[in-house]
Amino acid sequence: MTLPEQSHSDREISYRIGWKKGKIHVPDNPSREADPTENVHIAANQAQELTQPADPLLAIIWKRAPYPGWKAAFWAAAALPAAGFAAIVWLVSRLTQG
Repeated sequence: MTLPEQSHSDREISYRIGWKKGKIHVPDNPSREADPTENVHIAANQAQELTQPADPLLAIIWKRAPYPGWKAAFWAAAALPAAGFAAIVWLVSRLTQG
């Protein structure tokens, strides 16, 4: 049994995302030299289209949430384990009193 000849002009990439599987055929030698900044511009335009809804009502409802800043985020992340430990100690003490 002979194997079918594969074209050397493209390569096959298989992917799996969750339960979906598929194959992508990518040309091995593109006809023109790709501009590395071209993909960045396309991705930026697509992201801008996704973040700006066409409906003005949706633009009012869905706004970007403000970030509190690095200092506040650091102290919140440091306080969460201590608050969780204090809550567990309080719950255990309430259960042992009863």
